[in-house]
Amino acid sequence: MKILKRRLMSAAAKKLRDKVDAIKNWIKELTAIKVTAIIVVNCFLLTGVYGQSVSAVISDIKSGQEFKQIFSDFMLPYTYGKITSSNYAGSDTVIINIQDLHSHPGVQRNISSIIDSFDKEYGVKRVYLEGGYGPIDTSWINAIGKDIRQKAVDAMIDA
Repeated sequence: MKILKRRLMSAAAKKLRDKVDAIKNWIKELTAIKVTAIIVVNCFLLTGVYGQSVSAVISDIKSGQEFKQIFSDFMLPYTYGKITSSNYAGSDTVIINIQDLHSHPGVQRNISSIIDSFDKEYGVKRVYLEGGYGPIDTSWINAIGKDIRQKAVDAMIDA
């Protein structure tokens, strides 16, 4: 067993020496043009390719931390959905974008619950709707009795 172990160790050491020798030879063969090319390629990769990705990741981390600071005491129930990303623009105004699955009643009800949760905790002043423009008068809804109003809302969601 010891003989096998020594042979394996010596084979691994030989492979390592061969790799080190190959790297030494490669370094010796480097010319000023090759060094310049390597530097230029790395600069291009860092600024043009990797730089934007790294910047985006850092921005996401930073905005996520700021989001957690703003909503440190808020916990969205997992049954409603989850917060997948956030973007803090350095303003006192907070905009929450809720992505949904259209024409799916359960998801629509969860969105209602999410908005309700934020409203109870922070007081939602405005809700913007995809595809809508201008103010929408919803005062007529309050004129309808609560039971009929809920039945009408349920019928529209389930339709």
